[in-house]
Amino acid sequence: MLGRVREAGLVALLALVVIPAGVVRAHEHIPVGPYELVIGWVHEPVYTGQPNGLDLLIKLEGEPAAEGTADAGHAADTGGVEDVAATIKFAVEYGGERKEYDVRPMWGRPGHYTADLMPMLAGTYTFFFSGSIKGEALEIKFEPQEVVAQDTIAFPAAADPGALAAGLAALRQLSLLALGAGGLGVLLGAAALLRRK
Repeated sequence: MLGRVREAGLVALLALVVIPAGVVRAHEHIPVGPYELVIGWVHEPVYTGQPNGLDLLIKLEGEPAAEGTADAGHAADTGGVEDVAATIKFAVEYGGERKEYDVRPMWGRPGHYTADLMPMLAGTYTFFFSGSIKGEALEIKFEPQEVVAQDTIAFPAAADPGALAAGLAALRQLSLLALGAGGLGVLLGAAALLRRK
């Protein structure tokens, strides 16, 4: 019995060491005048080729996060600064390429805003915010949680597009060769029939 308790304890300890590495929440709290912005990705961890987006909560600084906010799990029903989407400009940069996105309020989550995007390459992205929040100037540069290649979790492994294209090219050549051999067989058969007559 004591051996099983030790085994269970070791498994639990291993889980505490291994599991948190994959479920790190990377929302950052940034003060802006009397406000606090909580910024991160909608879905974390972030994988390439998967729909994702900005997760932005704007609240009065020092105000506790409402149950279910970016601080506590994503389903807020109270709190937050509303009606500022039109005054916030949001852009994302990766590898020197920059794209602007429209910020919109999240339905049923007062003070929460989002912008849909799908990161296509692994690495570090940079979020840029400018404009204002109820007259308070806004100028923030922020690097959210790093985007990870989708193949790190994909199962079974997807076929290599290059190998697939090469296989299709070889199959096409083989089918042309088979058509040629079949045509030659038809001609030889016809010639043999004509000689018999």
